[in-house]
Amino acid sequence: MWLIPLDMQDRMVVQLAKILSRDEREQSSQLRKGSVRKNFIVARGYLRRILACYVKVRPETIVFDFNENGKPELPKNSPEEIFFNLSHTDMTAVCAVARRPVGIDIEFAGKEWPHEQFREFLSAPEFKTLSMLPQAERNRAFLKVWVRKEAYLKAKGTGLHYPLASFDVSISPDHSGLIAHRLEPDDVGRWSFTEIDAGPCCLGAVAAQGKSSEVRYRVLEELPE
Repeated sequence: MWLIPLDMQDRMVVQLAKILSRDEREQSSQLRKGSVRKNFIVARGYLRRILACYVKVRPETIVFDFNENGKPELPKNSPEEIFFNLSHTDMTAVCAVARRPVGIDIEFAGKEWPHEQFREFLSAPEFKTLSMLPQAERNRAFLKVWVRKEAYLKAKGTGLHYPLASFDVSISPDHSGLIAHRLEPDDVGRWSFTEIDAGPCCLGAVAAQGKSSEVRYRVLEELPE
């Protein structure tokens, strides 16, 4: 997992913009809010630099394929079979890279996330469990559920097009996997979830295909120039 601070100096933003594809530059130009545009350039630029270290090419030469739900992927004919996923909040981005399907999600934990407002995205057992918790514990517990569910769907490549109420993830710290799945029951036990350290104001999770996963943290200073 690579941690990417988005608060970069303008000169670095200019350098990163140069390695984006034409489509990415056009997409960034359509973002009206300056901070959003800057965050997009930094996150996409560093994604290219990170992936370039794994597939041994120059970052500006990377070409992405996209699945039917718009998820970017490396072409099937890449020299290395690398899976990746990117997520970001207002000030921080995280990039997960693995040799198996992987998804990552982080959210800002410094605001209220009333689980009642997100009932349609929760299964009935998840909603019941959250409702039974003390009020002071519900916000963080809901975020744990949310980042695990979203990381799992990003790893599968479906995004939020998939019915989130069709499966249950654990809230318990001693069980972070899928508890039940009403559409794809064989997925229970096939995916592992790991809570990640993305800073004091963020809560995040990685979902990886397989029964166990180890998250190794990397910093941008380790990237070659």
